[in-house]
Amino acid sequence: MNAQSLQSQLAEISKAIEVQNFVLRDLEKQRRTLRSQLNSILDPFARLPLEISSDILLRCLPKRAAKLAPSEPPTIFLNVCHSWRSIALSTPALWACFTDETVPAAKRPELFQKWLALSGGFPLSLSIGHRARETSRFDAAALITLVEQHAHRVHRLDFFISSNLDTLTFMMPLRALRTLMLDGSGAASQSTTNILQLLLSAPNLERCHFAGVGFNIPPNADVIQPLSHLSLQHLTLSRGTAPSANTAVILRFLTLPSLHTFSMIDLDKPVSSNDVASFLSRSSPPLQSLCLCTTTTEPGPNPCLRLLPTLHSLSIGGRCSSAHQLLTDLTPCAALFPTLQHLTINGNCADALYGWEYAVVVDILETRPATLRSFEMPYMSCGEEDVPGDIRAFLGGLVRGGLRIKIGIEDFTRY
Repeated sequence: MNAQSLQSQLAEISKAIEVQNFVLRDLEKQRRTLRSQLNSILDPFARLPLEISSDILLRCLPKRAAKLAPSEPPTIFLNVCHSWRSIALSTPALWACFTDETVPAAKRPELFQKWLALSGGFPLSLSIGHRARETSRFDAAALITLVEQHAHRVHRLDFFISSNLDTLTFMMPLRALRTLMLDGSGAASQSTTNILQLLLSAPNLERCHFAGVGFNIPPNADVIQPLSHLSLQHLTLSRGTAPSANTAVILRFLTLPSLHTFSMIDLDKPVSSNDVASFLSRSSPPLQSLCLCTTTTEPGPNPCLRLLPTLHSLSIGGRCSSAHQLLTDLTPCAALFPTLQHLTINGNCADALYGWEYAVVVDILETRPATLRSFEMPYMSCGEEDVPGDIRAFLGGLVRGGLRIKIGIEDFTRY
């Protein structure tokens, strides 16, 4: 047998193998189709109308933004079976929330685009820029560009500012934006003018949270007119994970006449009493909830609190002299907050109430406004055996009169 004959036989065998592979692939395809049809018959979920099955998948989403992970919804729905995959891909609302928390920085723009392509025209909730220290200036700029491309439907934006990003600037208006959170932990101080411009570009913004954002104070700060934002109702300033951020400086440049809730939580740098008073005075907001849980507030913000006659909920605490002074003011003056319904003293209360023990509680509650419905000191260390008998009797009488009282682990509502 010569070489030519052997080559001819090999060619025939190769051709037969190709034919058999084609037949095998066709059979596997038929098997997948039959399995899918069988699943459609046996699986009650697959027989449901699309509206119902889509609603079931939506109810499986976590409250936080969905992570891009194969073991978590909505991505996991793509890997169950053909029917589930088809339903998931036909439900754009599943893909309207996105976080890049588990995504390597270099892959974020590409995956961001693919994810949002599935979301149709639904309003978007985005949490991007996680692991900011790993995000290069180029990647951070690419994320901003992608947000701008979808600016007309970004409803919520949580943006973690990269330490490599000198300034945060959005060129497109964010008219659909309702909730904004900026985390500047570890990032350079931002241009106050740019941040104000960002707020100005979001005329329908209702909630704003600055966490650890530092601000560069412009040389002409004294002549800059504060930005008046008519729709912003909820403002939170917090330390985040970054120390030494002058986050509260932004109050000098804002006027918020529609503000309903205002929180300053664990701020690292002193908050100027004059800044807070000026902010509240020019805003004259219908404020209903105030949280002053900051560790370094300077003494004396109390006069500005008299500008808040509509306050319903007050939470104070931390290692700050203002909390101590505010408690002093609350004791003799029930008229300070005539509509107050809920009073909470939290944070590092052991320091705020040092030496006062239950005497301050009695003084405050004896002169409380008639509107007060609840009083809590959740972090005060006490148990039933620590409460003097006369104090217990006094608090029990208030509880029977309709006041809810909780101090430490002791709930007095049962007295």
